[in-house]
Amino acid sequence: MAQPLQPGSQTNEEAKQSVGDYKGVFRQASDSLYLMMRNTKTKRCFNNTFSKKTLIEGKDIKQPISELVNLLTIAKSGQKAGFTFDIRFGDAENIKNVSMNELSQSYKKGDALYIFLSAKLDYFSAEYQFKLLEQQRSEDDILREVVEDMQQEIDSLKKMQPKRVSFNGRDGVKQNKECQIYNSFGISKVIRESTGVYVVYFEEPMANNNYIITCSANLWYTNGVFAGLEGNNKENDRAYKQKKECCRIGTRCPRANANRDSDLINVIIYP
Repeated sequence: MAQPLQPGSQTNEEAKQSVGDYKGVFRQASDSLYLMMRNTKTKRCFNNTFSKKTLIEGKDIKQPISELVNLLTIAKSGQKAGFTFDIRFGDAENIKNVSMNELSQSYKKGDALYIFLSAKLDYFSAEYQFKLLEQQRSEDDILREVVEDMQQEIDSLKKMQPKRVSFNGRDGVKQNKECQIYNSFGISKVIRESTGVYVVYFEEPMANNNYIITCSANLWYTNGVFAGLEGNNKENDRAYKQKKECCRIGTRCPRANANRDSDLINVIIYP
């Protein structure tokens, strides 16, 4: 991770700033609109609060503040057609609306950050401009945010890591009882539903049921056992085998053509 640059310690001008470098906080605070943009690399922070009166009289914005928050959130995400969200930098003393072309894509010391929001839909069209002022930051503030950003990266990596479990599905395990887990990651428990049928429960739900599963099982006597996703005659589909909260695993003996329990079953689930 790049070391954060402390405000005031940089050169007067920085490279072009990208919206993707910024985290945004948009919320309603009583009868006011609070906006904050923080650069995750430099840790520079810009914010401002706009009262309902200022929005109506100064900017001719008459929508409810909650609606503005929703519009800003959608536009910043960049995931919905018809919305654009841009940032520029310019004179912090300016009190009038300015066009994007009059402002810079690069920050220089003392600049304000300008948000330009545009919504062009079949049923609605509008453009908004908000000026945010740079905030003085203490070293403790910056350090706390560095730690928070690192924790978020760690949490994100954990979600990407495969869940896995090795368990005993045979010795002394009765129907609808928990199996003995040898080792696991991201798995809360394994339940034996019936002979050779097990439900593996996740500590955290998956984002969807389109994940990938690999299974293996220990040999049992001389017949051998193979493991895989378990369906049934009535619901032999992914929705039955793979859910966000759990997946259903089966172990089967090819020679006997029947389900068999195994004393060592390994399951890996890839997000």
